[in-house]
Amino acid sequence: MGVLFESDCLKILPKIRSNMIDMVFADPPFNLGKEYGSKVNDKLPDEKYINFCKKWIFKCTRVLI
Repeated sequence: MGVLFESDCLKILPKIRSNMIDMVFADPPFNLGKEYGSKVNDKLPDEKYINFCKKWIFKCTRVLI
């Protein structure tokens, strides 16, 4: 009973109506320089990584009930 999306959260979250989600699961830590394949850059400068986190966290709060 749920849905799992495999995509960039910044592309998926804007398509979800406000107050529609019961739970968001994030699996940090990220940005440790691990290899996840060509689709993911896990070596961002700290400032860029923090800005990315602020964006997805803000979008998560919008969709949460």
